[in-house]
Amino acid sequence: MYSKKNIVTAFGLTPRNNHLVYIHSYQSVVWNTMVSRRIKAFGLKSVEGDLVLRGTTAHILSAEEAENCSIHDIAMPLPGFNVIYLSHHVGEGYREMLSADRLDIDNMRHKTLVCEYYNLLCSVLVPY
Repeated sequence: MYSKKNIVTAFGLTPRNNHLVYIHSYQSVVWNTMVSRRIKAFGLKSVEGDLVLRGTTAHILSAEEAENCSIHDIAMPLPGFNVIYLSHHVGEGYREMLSADRLDIDNMRHKTLVCEYYNLLCSVLVPY
């Protein structure tokens, strides 16, 4: 009944939660790839065009603001709906990566692709 030619129909018959796992896994691959590019390009310092969170809102850093931010303040977005991307070339990497997979970064209006940001680096201090 199902074949390589009918894989879309077969996938459509799987439970919705399975679909979400694939979507979130793809978002994680993109996020990790962009974090690697960001660190390779700029190292462990904040730079103009990086994002920081102010409450729940992402803010793009100016050159002056970047001088006063720690790498621990920098946030990276998951690709999704209503997301602000970095304004330097790493931000353009999101568009390139999604385009390579035939996805339109400007048309991600699915309710499961909510706007989310995660810190680039976290430090855990363990008291002795």
